Amino acid sequence: MKRGIICILVCMLMILTTVVPVSAHAVLKTTARPLITGNILYVGGSGSNNYTKIQDAIDDANSGYTIFVYRGTYFENLMISKSITLQGENKEITIIDGQEQGNVIFISKDHVTVRGFTLQRGGWGHYAGVWIDNVNFNKIEGNVILDNHFWGICLNGSSFNTIKSNTISLNNLGIEAGGLGFNGYTGRTSNYNIFTNNVISSNEYIGIGFGSSKRNLFYQNILSNSSIGISFWHNINNVIYKNVFIDNDVGLELQFSRQNIILSNNFLDNQQDAYFLMEHLIQRNIFLRNYWNASSQLPFVIHGGFLALNRSFNNPFKCIQIDWLPTQKPYDIPGME
Repeated sequence: MKRGIICILVCMLMILTTVVPVSAHAVLKTTARPLITGNILYVGGSGSNNYTKIQDAIDDANSGYTIFVYRGTYFENLMISKSITLQGENKEITIIDGQEQGNVIFISKDHVTVRGFTLQRGGWGHYAGVWIDNVNFNKIEGNVILDNHFWGICLNGSSFNTIKSNTISLNNLGIEAGGLGFNGYTGRTSNYNIFTNNVISSNEYIGIGFGSSKRNLFYQNILSNSSIGISFWHNINNVIYKNVFIDNDVGLELQFSRQNIILSNNFLDNQQDAYFLMEHLIQRNIFLRNYWNASSQLPFVIHGGFLALNRSFNNPFKCIQIDWLPTQKPYDIPGME
C-alpha cells in the first residue's frame, strides 16, 4: 500500500515539472500593444478599436483568442464559456470588481487561463472570485484574489486544473473544492489538480478546504493566519508536499481522510499544528519528514480522534499518528520569510 502511495507522489511531481513558468508580457504604456502572438482583443487603454467592457470582448472572441486588459478598475461579473486567455496588464492595478454580486469570474469551459488581475468583492452566498464549474485543464495564475465574501476560488467538479502563484487573502475561505458538506453546500469531486506557489493568508475560516476528492497536489504554498490552513473532508490519495503552515489556529485538519501523504512541510507557530479524525483504524495518512516548530530527534506525535460506537465529534476516542522521521530544521521554501 505504501509503495502505491509513493508512486502517486512521484507521478504527481512529474506532472508538476511540466508546468512551464509564464513570462511577463512587455507593455510599454497603456496605449501600446503588448507583445502577444495570435489573435488578440484589447480592453481599456486608448488604442483604436479597444473594448470598454471585458465581457464584450469575451463575447466577440473565438476559441484560442487572448483578451488583453489594460490597467483600470472594471465593475463586471464575467462569464467565460470559451477556451481563451484573459490577461491583465498588471495584477496590482488591473482590477475586476464583482460589486458584491455573484461570481467575479465564472468559467464553464476547458482550457481557460486567467492571469494578471486583482479579483475582488464577489457576492454573498455561494459565490467566488473565480468559480470553475465542472470543467478541466484551466489555469488561474499570477492573480490577487481578495475580499470575496465567500470563496476566493471554487472548483466545483473540476479536475486537471492549475492554481499557481496567486495571492489569496481576506476571503471567508481561500480555495474550496469538492463536497465539504458544510453550510448546506455539497459540490462535486475535483481531482488531479495542482496548487503551487500560492500565498494564502488571513482568510477568515479556511485557507484551502477540500472534500471528497483525490490525487491533488499541494506544493510550496504558504498558508497563514487563518482558522485552519488546510482542511480535508473524506479525501484520499492526495499529496501535501513542502508547504508552510504558519500562525493558524490549526495548520492541517484531516477529517475522515486516508492514504494522504504529508511530506516535508514546515509547521510553524500554529496553535495546533495538525489534527485528524478517523472512522477507520486502517489505511491512515502518512506523515513523514515534516518540521514541527522545533528541532527534535524524537518521533513527533500528531493527536487526533476515532469515531466508533456512540462517540461523537465532540467526544471521540483519543488516538495518535506519528511522524517517525521529523526533520531537524525548517525547509527553505520559496516565499517563506
